[in-house]
Amino acid sequence: MATVEQVASSIPVSSQQGGPLDKQVTDRHILDVCAIMPMWETVASYLGVDEAELESIKEDHSASKKRKEMMLKAWKNAQVFGATYRKLGAVFIDLRRVDCATKVFKLALELAKAVDPNFKEAPADAATPPPGSTESAEKVVKITDEDDHCLMQDGKKVVKIYKMKKNPHGVALIIINTMFDSGENYQPVVCNSKLLIEKLSALGYTPVPLFNLTRDEMKDVLYLASNNSVMIRSRAK
Repeated sequence: MATVEQVASSIPVSSQQGGPLDKQVTDRHILDVCAIMPMWETVASYLGVDEAELESIKEDHSASKKRKEMMLKAWKNAQVFGATYRKLGAVFIDLRRVDCATKVFKLALELAKAVDPNFKEAPADAATPPPGSTESAEKVVKITDEDDHCLMQDGKKVVKIYKMKKNPHGVALIIINTMFDSGENYQPVVCNSKLLIEKLSALGYTPVPLFNLTRDEMKDVLYLASNNSVMIRSRAK
């Protein structure tokens, strides 16, 4: 059976972590996927969409395409940051629908190019010089000494960079809303926020999660965060 790496390399798009495949699937691309997706209930099962959610979708919508769309959006809402092109493509690969996985990965590449018109995706094996090569990655991109704080490319200063010497680096403000005026309660957001907090902590930041803020409260918090991180930390306690 094909793998994510094999399908990605045929496009080509990098399958490395943090690349285009790990971006969140857009609502527009959800519609594109609906046009080619077979066996939507089976796909839903592989994606982990709740059975009760599926029954509700079938009761509310009779058209197959609309059911597919609502199922993928339910998956996206539940996963938040985890609803990626990689995960969706991997499900199609597991179902032996490489054609659908290829389409999903092409959409990921399309999004990367739309965000950055100069984006050019090279095969993963061409991105890193082979072992023993005389060409060093340091010649392409390197950081100069501590005083210069510049990113260098081909011996030229490209852009000033910010050196993060303090530990922790600073405060990472996270606003997490699970309750809405509609009465809906998005509890899966809490699970995903815990993962985000763990990642930010590992990167050297001090996460400050704040739950269920109104619009005005968000404005106040953002103002405080831009002026005094200590006040933000005390507010979170």
